Amino acid sequence: MEKAAEETERKNALKEALKTDKGFSYQDSTVVAREGDKKVAYLLPGKFGGFKTFIKVIVSLSPEFDVRGLEIMEHEEDPGLGAEISQNYFKNQFRNKSFERLKALNVIKEPLPEDYRRYLDAPDKFNGEQLDTILKQYRDKDIYALTGATISSRSVTDGVKTMVKRFAYRIKILDDVIASQKIPALI
Repeated sequence: MEKAAEETERKNALKEALKTDKGFSYQDSTVVAREGDKKVAYLLPGKFGGFKTFIKVIVSLSPEFDVRGLEIMEHEEDPGLGAEISQNYFKNQFRNKSFERLKALNVIKEPLPEDYRRYLDAPDKFNGEQLDTILKQYRDKDIYALTGATISSRSVTDGVKTMVKRFAYRIKILDDVIASQKIPALI
């Protein structure tokens, strides 16, 4: 009963703030990480179609929507093929991709360079000049497809791109409404 009352209050508050009588639907919760009044990160859960069924992920974004990390939470891709999407050498390819680069990201069917794979598998073991060299060389590259699992590779790449682009669009609208109506908010 209490949950229903909260939902009614939330809908009424949104209708009042947004000056609309349209319905609202709520999806997975996004986490906004803050230090004081400053946004420091977003944690964006989502799911999208894979080769077999849905792939559930959480994407970590900077306040500028650059990708900080990707975690594959659940999938049913083929073991030894598409299931490799959960391996560091695949999912860490998304780290440090800028929002602008992410929007144009593609999947390439080329062998993953060995130096890049070593970095992707254990990024904490690299530092200084070695880290700068690797990042400079590969940061703006497309995603290297998993051998024998191009569909899974493409599904994750397209899914992450779509999630982040839609989220950024929605946040911009929300920020504009909050600013134009001078709504005190933490968002």
